[in-house]
Amino acid sequence: MIYTAYIIENSKVAFEKHFLTVEKRTAFLSKLPARYTYVISDPSTGGGLSAYELAVQQGFQGTLTQWLLSLVGEDGADGSPGPQGEQGLQGIQGLQGEQGLQGDQGQQGIQGEQGPQGIPGSDANVTKANVEAVLIGEITSHTHPGGGGGQSFVKKNTHQNAVAVSNAYVTIATVSLTVAVGDTIKGQIRGRISNTSGATKTYTLKIDIGGTILAISGSTTLANNTLAAVYGEFTIEVISNALLIISGVISITPVSATGATVTGVLRQAWSTPAVNETGTQTVLLGIISSGTGTQNFSGAGIISQISAI
Repeated sequence: MIYTAYIIENSKVAFEKHFLTVEKRTAFLSKLPARYTYVISDPSTGGGLSAYELAVQQGFQGTLTQWLLSLVGEDGADGSPGPQGEQGLQGIQGLQGEQGLQGDQGQQGIQGEQGPQGIPGSDANVTKANVEAVLIGEITSHTHPGGGGGQSFVKKNTHQNAVAVSNAYVTIATVSLTVAVGDTIKGQIRGRISNTSGATKTYTLKIDIGGTILAISGSTTLANNTLAAVYGEFTIEVISNALLIISGVISITPVSATGATVTGVLRQAWSTPAVNETGTQTVLLGIISSGTGTQNFSGAGIISQISAI
């Protein structure tokens, strides 16, 4: 049998308690605080009143629905924190995350000082390391002999740390060479240009041999407050006393204000002027802008000559 006790507080059933024996119920009720009263229900009586009827018997006034709503008590006070649990097992390693976005391109470093000219050596000393060491300065002459002839290599280097650019050609590198039929002359421009003129600009690179010019213009423009990597490479082949073949390619790759690389320009051109450019000639590399304003080129120009002997 189950012996039930309904515990009453403030005319409401606070909770009910079930016991297997009358003795256990009696012992429990004897320890109730004074603010509680109670009503018991014995199975031997054939069933007792319902909880709602007991509440009405104890003075509750209202419908069954109102009584049911009254059973919801106020929130009790928070209990004391329990003891810290044991450390759990290590979880399974998560999946590898996606690769992050490419970082912004760093600014070009300051160009180092030109080193001293190396001591000329024999062909036995022409190793990759030796050549790279010499090329930071100037090779005035070097001959590779052979059974059927050879080539004489002359290299001139002119560096410009910073050149102001405007709507007139600015020389980046220049050298005087003795040119003969069969010679090949190469010019290279490498560096960067910044445009803070307040307006969009277009740039043109050129090579000039004795007044004969091949100029290549970028088909894209460089917006204000924009930095661009500039590269130009030119080749002059002296076919005869009255014929040159001049070819070139330039690349201008701007960087936007947010640091993202913007699609640049790659342009090619060539010319076959019927002029005599043999003998002593001045060869120069230059750059020009489509307008005035603050614009600066920083980099290097290299002019080299390969002569057949």
